[in-house]
Amino acid sequence: SGYFQVPLSKEDRRKTAFSTQNNHYQFIVLPQGITNGPASFQRVINHILGPTRWKYVLAYIDDVTIYSKTFEEHLIHLNEICQTLRQARFRLNPDKCEIARTQTDYLGHRIQHGEIRPSPTNINGLLNTKLPQTSDEACKFVKAAEYYRKFIPNFSQIAEPLRKFVPTT
Repeated sequence: SGYFQVPLSKEDRRKTAFSTQNNHYQFIVLPQGITNGPASFQRVINHILGPTRWKYVLAYIDDVTIYSKTFEEHLIHLNEICQTLRQARFRLNPDKCEIARTQTDYLGHRIQHGEIRPSPTNINGLLNTKLPQTSDEACKFVKAAEYYRKFIPNFSQIAEPLRKFVPTT
């Protein structure tokens, strides 16, 4: 896990402490499951990637995407990011790396040929959802569909009959 590559400062380790019947423990690296873990990890990865972010690399937690206009440019970008991560003592899991792809699924979207579209898997899941029978099911469906509202013309009007089931915040 990328989290385990982030050391905790000595003064923050006590915040992760827990006790068992026989002993008292505290993490020395960022553990998974703590409330501020995702935000902390995101800050670390944003700092590491620095000025390359939004130039040719994006990171959401431990999903890093490098994008380029040409294959040659991609090799340069890939090399730079690998060097940057190596200097920060971050290791990659080769089994989870996809390199030089012309298409990728990222955060529920398919990115291909300069276009961003909803992930076909997620859309099929929405299309195959049973007709909501309870207000809770209707609320869940609207919230799931809302994620793709920018791809659905007149989404507000289409979803209006189900809106009464969605609590306002």
